[in-house]
Parts: sequence; structure tokens; C-alpha cells
Amino acid sequence: MLAPACAFTLGDAIAAAERHSADYAAAFYESKAAQEKPIQARAALLPQVNANVLHQHQPESVSASTRSRGWSIQAEQALFDRGRWLQYKQGKITAQSANVQLRHAASETAFQTARAYFDVLSAQEQLVAVRDERQAFEQQVRQAQAMFQTGAATKIDVQEAMSGYDAAVAKEMAALNRLQLARSTLSEMTGLDAREAEAPAFPSPLPDILQDRPQTYWQENADRNNPELAVQRLAAANARIALSEVRARHLPRLSASAGYQDYHNRQEYGGHGQNYRSRGATVSVQLTLPLFNSGLTVSQSREAAARLNQSNMQVEAAERRIRQAVSRAYLDTVGQWYQSKAQERLLETNRAKFQAAEKGLGLGLSTILQVVQARQAESETQQKLAETRYAWLSSYAELLHHAGLLDGGSERERFARLEGIVSETANSGNGIVVTRVLKKASLRKVKQ
Repeated sequence: MLAPACAFTLGDAIAAAERHSADYAAAFYESKAAQEKPIQARAALLPQVNANVLHQHQPESVSASTRSRGWSIQAEQALFDRGRWLQYKQGKITAQSANVQLRHAASETAFQTARAYFDVLSAQEQLVAVRDERQAFEQQVRQAQAMFQTGAATKIDVQEAMSGYDAAVAKEMAALNRLQLARSTLSEMTGLDAREAEAPAFPSPLPDILQDRPQTYWQENADRNNPELAVQRLAAANARIALSEVRARHLPRLSASAGYQDYHNRQEYGGHGQNYRSRGATVSVQLTLPLFNSGLTVSQSREAAARLNQSNMQVEAAERRIRQAVSRAYLDTVGQWYQSKAQERLLETNRAKFQAAEKGLGLGLSTILQVVQARQAESETQQKLAETRYAWLSSYAELLHHAGLLDGGSERERFARLEGIVSETANSGNGIVVTRVLKKASLRKVKQ
């Protein structure tokens, strides 16, 4: 069920996704459960106290009839057991790993939500551009038909205008389908009405969000902070301790115990009865020395050593995978930024060409075909600009994700607010001012 319709930002969408996501909730409860592992393992290192109460009656048969009753209490403490101590260390690593996996779930949720959010906004802006194109072609068709009636245009001119209109209608249907799919994805992830996603205002030129942070900066952050890599390293550390724990099974174990008991017994046979009582304290020290178990521990040691080698190779594979992912996201961010700047300049050029073609048509210097082609070029550039701008933001979100900076902290907060990326009011440099108000006005009809 969707939440009541209300405009929401990227930060709102990420927060809603964390509340709505079953995967994130599962990781949260897994983390809570794993926090009990070190407590359980530590309990084996602490004193264990047990009490027993006995009441027993054995009816007379071929032997005497016996009645027993009493109680006992015993405390036991491990003095030396390296295996238990290593199990406690494994429990602590398990808890740390669960916390890191929760961080990974938070980062993955934020990244997937951001990508879905930007897909919606990109599809909305592309649909606006396509609808403007379709409406322009409607006007061109009417104009061509009027000119044909007066003999100022040919049948071919009318057909060219109709062809442009039909192409725009087909593109509008495709853009609408993409928008509906993107909205469905975002609503499913957040539980919010995706039609209310708030479009940011892009300054022109776009800011360099990477600034003075080269690729090495992101690689170093990924090596320190990436949750997926941290989980693999913790798994290797756990495997290392597991090997030590198996080898510790060859070592002696020393424990001490103390207790007190009080038992009353009565035995009857042939009409005669005898009572006796067992009462007193006991203190004992037990040394257990493993001697021979038919090669079980040796085999387990070989298995644990192989598991450790496997974990080390998985760490190396994860390091390579993360380095490649960071490099790809970094280059994508840089590339999309340059493409967006190029599309901005191309849009200015194509807009000027379209305006010139329209004026030329009124003066008899341009044909309807030239006007149609100029309008299509302007519309396609508008759509490509919307696509590259949001692809730029999605690539940056992926870079933050792989660098381990999207699971929380100031970097995530800045990105959720799109701080340093968009502005409330932006001047395009050629007298065109873009604001959130104008953005909302241009997209209002898309929300219908």
C-alpha cells in the first residue's frame, strides 16, 4: 500500500526504502541475533552451577526395597581450555561481520533507491520533451495543411509533417511505458507515490562533484570502508581462528569443580530396614589429555586449512572486484559529466537552429522538412541531456556505494541532499534561469 501522496526528495526516498525494505529488515535482525554469539561463547568460559534434587523409590522384588532422597549442588570452572577461548573470539567476529553486513544492506538500499529515483526523474523529463515535440508537430501539421490549401506547400510537405508527428507519438508511447515501469520500481522499493518524486534543479554548467578527489582517493576509501570487502576479510579472520581452534583440540584441558550433597537412603529387606546418609562437600581438579581419536582431529585440521586458503582467495577476488567496480564507476561519472556538458552546448545549438528554421519557413527560406528535422534534433538533445544528467548522478551514487561511503555518515547525508550537485536556482549562462518552481510546473502534467 502506497503512502499518502506528498512530494519527497532523494533523502526521503532512501529513508522510506530502509523502513520498507524486507531485505534491510532481515539484515537488521540478523545483526541483532549475531550480537548474542560472543555472549554465548563467553558463557562457556565462566562458572557453571547446577543443582539436583532426587526422590527415588524402588519397590521390593527379588532385592531389597530402596528409598532415596536428597539434593546436590555443583559449580564447575574451566581453568585452561584454549578451544573455548578461540570459540569466544569467533563469536566476536561473527557479531562484527553481521554489523558490517547491515552496513552493506544500508548502502545497497540507498544505491538502488537512488538509481530508481533518478530513473523516474529521467523518464519524466524525457516524456516532457517528447510531448513538447509531439505538440510542435501538431502545429506543423496544421500549418502545412493550411499552406497546402493556399498552394504555398506541396503534398510532400504535409506528409513530412505527418511523418514527424507519427514518430513523435510513437516515441511518446515508449517514453510513457518507461516512466510507468520506473515509477512502479520506485514505489515498490519505497512504498511512496513515485509521481511525487521531486525533480532537482541542475545548474549550468554542471559542477565537478569529484573536485580534487582522484581515482586513488576512491580506491583507498573502498579498501578501508567497503562493507563487502570487510565481510570477506572477517570471514578469512574467522577461518584463521577456526584452524587454531581445531589444532587446540590436541591440547590438554583443565577444569575445577566444587560441590555439596546431602542424600538420605533407606533399604528394607525381609522386614528389616537400614538407614544411611551421604552428606559433605567435594572439590576436584580434572585434567583431560587427548591421546587418540583415529585421525579425526588431523583430518579436521586439513579441512580447516583448506577453508582458510579458500577464504584468502575470496578476499583477493573481492579486492580485485571492488577495485574494478570503483574504477568503472569513477570513469562513468567523469564520462557522464563530460557528456552532459556537451549535450548542454548541443541543445543551445539545436534550439537556435530550430528557431532559425521556423523564421526561415515564414520567409520562404526553409522547407517544412528542415523545420521538422530541426525540431527532432532539439527534442532528441533534450532527451539525451536528461538521460546523461541522471546517469551522471547514478554513476556517482555507484561510486559512493563501492567506496563504502553510502552506508551512513556525512558523505551519505550530503548525497541525499544532493549538496554541491544541484541548486535551488541556477543560471544557465545564457540568460535562462532554471528553478524548482519551473521544474515542477513543467512536470505537473506528467503526474496526471
